[in-house]
Amino acid sequence: MAMRITEAEMRVMETVWAAGSEGLSAADLLGAVLPQTGWSESTCRTLVHRLMLKGALASTRAPGGGASYAAQLTRDAWLTAESQGVVDRLFGGQVAAMVAHVTHERRPSPDDLARLRRLVAELDAGEDE
Repeated sequence: MAMRITEAEMRVMETVWAAGSEGLSAADLLGAVLPQTGWSESTCRTLVHRLMLKGALASTRAPGGGASYAAQLTRDAWLTAESQGVVDRLFGGQVAAMVAHVTHERRPSPDDLARLRRLVAELDAGEDE
């Protein structure tokens, strides 16, 4: 089963992912998340703790004695698990059904249509190999 990340936890993870592989000090993480969300410091610390328990974040001690947080779950791995979960849960594992639904509800832009055509062409070419 994929790691479940709540909407609030995702806000924390997005901040850590944006920082890159070096991670963030606790002060920098709080300084980035709190103004964007309006959360209290304790709320943010609770979310960080939950993410550590889930294995999405790791904590190390910085040279000055404070904590530093780095992502253990990559954004790409999370997106893959989430998108596969949506396709499986809502569309019975059928990608075409998902694309049909989404494009019916929201007309794709010309750029999106061009990207979809390229993707289908790449997938078709891959079948020939």
